[in-house]
Amino acid sequence: MAIYLKIDGLAGDVTESTHKNWVECDSMNWNVSRTLSTKTGQGKDRESTSPHISEITLTTKMDKTSPVFFSEACVGQGKTALIHLVQTSPNGVETYMEYTLTNTLVSGYSVSADEDNRPQESITLNFTKIEMKYTPWNEAHRPEGSVPAGYDIALGIKL
Repeated sequence: MAIYLKIDGLAGDVTESTHKNWVECDSMNWNVSRTLSTKTGQGKDRESTSPHISEITLTTKMDKTSPVFFSEACVGQGKTALIHLVQTSPNGVETYMEYTLTNTLVSGYSVSADEDNRPQESITLNFTKIEMKYTPWNEAHRPEGSVPAGYDIALGIKL
């Protein structure tokens, strides 16, 4: 499995043909939560808050995009970002999960380094809208439709 990131105006080192010039990431961390409260004896009348959609944090190895990520964290403007989770098959690369982030800002940039390994970076992305699409692949390595979902954080509505 691989994780690829593309942000408008940022060219990474990926050479794989369907993700050429994207940034290869080592990990991704993201979550959604909301508070639910249930009064004793009233299980069907639960109350909930709006969802809390966290920022997305990706880790990557230091490369030519490092100064750009730093600059974006300091003074960047809202851009579109794409994150693809992919797997390899006999037919090539298959994207099984796609995230599209709207009005994305780099809200955090940090570096971890030691004497034995290439420096690792954490990139945190803040966004106002997220769309995701899962694509199942059959045994013949052909896509079988897709399952979309999304949420506009700025408007507080499901897409």
